[in-house]
Amino acid sequence: MRHTLWISATLLLASGLIGCDREKEYRLDDVLRLLGPRDKSAVIQASVTADDADARRKALYQMRKWKEPSDELVELVGLTLLGDDDRMVRAQAAGTLGAWARPASAEPLAKALRNDEDAFVRADCAKALGQIPGQASVEALVERLRFDPEADVRVACARALRLHRDVAAAKGLVYGLVDPRLAVRDATEESLRYVTGEDRGFDPEAWHAHFTGTDDPLAGYGHPPKRTARSDQRVDVDAQKKAKLQEILSDLFPLERKKGPFD
Repeated sequence: MRHTLWISATLLLASGLIGCDREKEYRLDDVLRLLGPRDKSAVIQASVTADDADARRKALYQMRKWKEPSDELVELVGLTLLGDDDRMVRAQAAGTLGAWARPASAEPLAKALRNDEDAFVRADCAKALGQIPGQASVEALVERLRFDPEADVRVACARALRLHRDVAAAKGLVYGLVDPRLAVRDATEESLRYVTGEDRGFDPEAWHAHFTGTDDPLAGYGHPPKRTARSDQRVDVDAQKKAKLQEILSDLFPLERKKGPFD
């Protein structure tokens, strides 16, 4: 009932606005802005204390457009990301932190990417970390590219890593080439092509040769080669190949070893 009344009120207000001034066009954002709190302090308070999850989410959406948020505000939204009981609110908090792109946002986003029970929220955290440069973002994305149980989250990590013009991020992408799911391998290969300007297919050894034998492996960043015909290529992992892949991947990105899909 509350949701129906909300929609009805929105439509009535929109109709009234349009009827009052036919020379001006109103977007849904304009209507929501008029319906919601206008004072920044009221918006911040609503993002935390509003009983209705939609009100908290709407407040967070308004906040993502603010310029140069304070460290205290970043911390507050980070706490919302880690503690709100509604998944859509947590996802919006992740989007707001990503839009602000403050270095301090990396810590709560990385924690949520590793620990949130909802794959939708984790995927939004991965997207947000793509906007925040730094080692913490790269390490979290590479780790979840390797170990997240949901393919959609691993795809989001592979796509986010391409936004980091960083050799460690590019090397970490190689893990995705041996993923059991085609969608992850496909997103990984596209990201590798984007960050290097090279076309070396789905072969980890070929990419290893590029990263170890090139002075500037990211020289072609942002200028991917023309796409070629492709098929569902997958690494055939026998015992000998498995040992070789472990050696290559550990050499490319020597994080603490954990078990992955081919370990």
